[in-house]
Amino acid sequence: MNKLLAILLPISLAALPADGMSAAAFSVSVNGAGRASDAPYYVIHPGKVNQLALRPDWVALGAQELTATLVRTLPDDRTDESRIHATTKDREIVFDLGAFTAPAQYDFEHGVVYRRGYRFKLTIATPAAPQDSVVFDFHQGPARQAESEALWIGEAVRHVYNSDQTGAQWVITKEDQGKQMNPPFLLALDWAVLSDPDDVRVRFLQKTGLDVAPVAAKLIVTRLSDGANVLEREVKIGPNTSIERVDVSQFPLGDYRIELQPAVPGTAHREGPRLVYHRTACDASELRVSPLAPWVLKRDPSRKEVAISDFKEAVAKWPAEVDATKWAVDRTLLGKGDVNASPLVLRPRLSGHYAIYAQVAACCYLKAGKDPIVRRIGIMGHSNAFPTPPGASFVVATDMTEGQLAIFQSGTPGQGIVSLHLVPVTAASVAAFEKETSRPPAPLAGVCDWLTYFYPGTEPRVAADQFEALVKTHSELGMRDLQWAVGRSVLYYRSNLQQITRFPAVPLEKLDPGVLKECPHFRTWAQLTSEFCTLSEVEKHHQRYGVNLQPWLAMQRHYGPGYGGVFMSRWFASHPEWQEWLKQATKPRGSTICYFFPEVRKERVDILCELAERSPDGLLVDGNRQPPMLGYHPKMVAAYKEKTGIDPQTLDASATKEREDWFRWRAGFFTETLRELKTRLEPVRQRTGCEIPVIVRIPSAGMLYSLAQGFDVETWCREKLLHRLELEPLEDFGGRGSHDVRPYVAIDRRHGIPVWGGVNANTMRNASAVMKRALGLHEAGIAGLYFYESSNLSATDPMRWLIPLLGHRDRLSEFLNTSNIEACDPVKATDCCSGFDNHSRYDAPSSHDVLGRTGKIAL
Repeated sequence: MNKLLAILLPISLAALPADGMSAAAFSVSVNGAGRASDAPYYVIHPGKVNQLALRPDWVALGAQELTATLVRTLPDDRTDESRIHATTKDREIVFDLGAFTAPAQYDFEHGVVYRRGYRFKLTIATPAAPQDSVVFDFHQGPARQAESEALWIGEAVRHVYNSDQTGAQWVITKEDQGKQMNPPFLLALDWAVLSDPDDVRVRFLQKTGLDVAPVAAKLIVTRLSDGANVLEREVKIGPNTSIERVDVSQFPLGDYRIELQPAVPGTAHREGPRLVYHRTACDASELRVSPLAPWVLKRDPSRKEVAISDFKEAVAKWPAEVDATKWAVDRTLLGKGDVNASPLVLRPRLSGHYAIYAQVAACCYLKAGKDPIVRRIGIMGHSNAFPTPPGASFVVATDMTEGQLAIFQSGTPGQGIVSLHLVPVTAASVAAFEKETSRPPAPLAGVCDWLTYFYPGTEPRVAADQFEALVKTHSELGMRDLQWAVGRSVLYYRSNLQQITRFPAVPLEKLDPGVLKECPHFRTWAQLTSEFCTLSEVEKHHQRYGVNLQPWLAMQRHYGPGYGGVFMSRWFASHPEWQEWLKQATKPRGSTICYFFPEVRKERVDILCELAERSPDGLLVDGNRQPPMLGYHPKMVAAYKEKTGIDPQTLDASATKEREDWFRWRAGFFTETLRELKTRLEPVRQRTGCEIPVIVRIPSAGMLYSLAQGFDVETWCREKLLHRLELEPLEDFGGRGSHDVRPYVAIDRRHGIPVWGGVNANTMRNASAVMKRALGLHEAGIAGLYFYESSNLSATDPMRWLIPLLGHRDRLSEFLNTSNIEACDPVKATDCCSGFDNHSRYDAPSSHDVLGRTGKIAL
């Protein structure tokens, strides 16, 4: 009988029945150490030699010899096997585990990210009874110590990336959290291959902090069509990036595996990171819009290209009025930091359509030809997204007939434009490109937190034309639903309601100077809300650009006195009796409100109904900022205790039914908010003739966890309280729950409510991870995709053209499998959760209190 042991406790188990071997007859150590009581795993050191030692108790075994077999399974499922025959003369059996140099692999399924590391199966048998074997399973995972990783006990092909891997014996605090499982040796192609498939530069280095001498390695290129090695080269992997050029000009078109095989001293195993290079044919008549997307324009060879790399020369060639006090004109064109300065206008006397590419010094603005908007060029100050490949970025393709190039400056001195490149293209290709990108098969939406567009770092242009630019830049990426931020605790538009407060809640002159020093953008935001009704500005333009305008209101984000109180409405501040309490707390939290109270529900519904009177194309009710909707307010707890006799503050995870009953009863008060909204919207709909669909956004945490946060999705759908559900991958349960969207899709399909999946534009750090996330959501049956912080996608940047591709499921899959993007930036532990909500965090006490837990657990 084979006895498979998935051991979760130290290996000192009670003996098995007398007819077989016992695991207690063996002790295991890794790298000379066992497992500490506060860290139930073996410490391993990727990039260095690692050994597993097995010590048999020969007396307990009652055997004279045994055979131990170790099967290693690499993250990409390659396997190898080593076998050792031992006798009573051998006190210790030592296996070479290797240096863990093959990187972890990541699967993206239905909104969930899974990680696959190394796995090991150690089988021990005796010649006398080979069928009576003991099997130990181990798998690679994160460790408590930042300088190491872990070999956990148990059989696990893969783990949910953000799950709590520790089991019941141990919890990781935020302070203890080890580094993610990035490989010890990094391998990638240079970005140049995305522009020229024949420009292959292989980059490799040790990961930061590895602290080993340069390691000898082989760089091997294998043709996948027949398995032939077409290149082998001896190299050294050091702490700094090395670049090896590979001449592929004579390679047949096709796929090639590029592999780095490090020779780590002390181990015979030579596996390492691998990537696939796709050698494809180039069409010289095509012009790529972005290296991160498949869109192309057709060149028009009948007209000449125009390149501007010396603006002093350009101004002399095409006379323009230049205010020397506002602009520094040399090879580059740099502003003096005056956003109100007149633009520098060049009139190059062109005709026909041109694709315009620009390279900037940080940031500037451009209005070109018949393009109707003033476009922002450069990286957003607030964006924490993917690093832009070097070189000029595509700005727009537009008709330049009798047109001009108007260049506007940002508010930061020394920023401006380095070069402009105008390439003639056919009008038909421009029309085809615009049609394909602006109307993808799957609908897209942008949750536009537009204030981040006006963030520090570039001191943005504060002008009405930027609101039009925000609308247009959403529509051209296929985001036809524009979910426009109208407020959280304070509002950002001009409301007629008496109880509301418009940003800033505290006059800036009354703020502590330290707040404005830390947050200088408050001045810009205050100027915007003072000079404009920001909602009215986008109402002027959305229909012209074919965009559905859906005002977006956060339902639980009152901030409290943080930031000097600029985000805390006077209504919230004046009603501490309605503020929410955490479990077992002695006072309110001070930043959230409790929907148990009718007055609280009315305050939010009043705002939504006022917005409905403006005849929008929908309303976004946002529960994702910031759950939970309800906690443990004393009056609510008392009401439940009076109703049931149960004090909910005594419930923990063991009280399964009682806890769920409490969750459901408590969530009913937020459900009542949606009921009240439905009732009050009905006369508005009849009077205006507008449908005004209600969209609700919540975290994808799993049904129980959604209920715990105050979201009774099943009841909402059954009562038709919403017209669409949007799911945000907000990780605030420490890895508990699930981001699998299929349970939501199943419920909502029963009731005819579409479910949309979310991708957070603030965390798009890896293009391949974002594409794989989108494919996983499509496969789960979502009806559309939305992008939080979509204003980050309004500035000219190669990443923005990835957005419409995510709405083309089949084309996305094809592009992911044939482009070299993942070879240039392989998915790693530090970016595999690209697209998760930017508020995801390791430590979430409010969520733990919602579920009746104590302590902290790891993301």
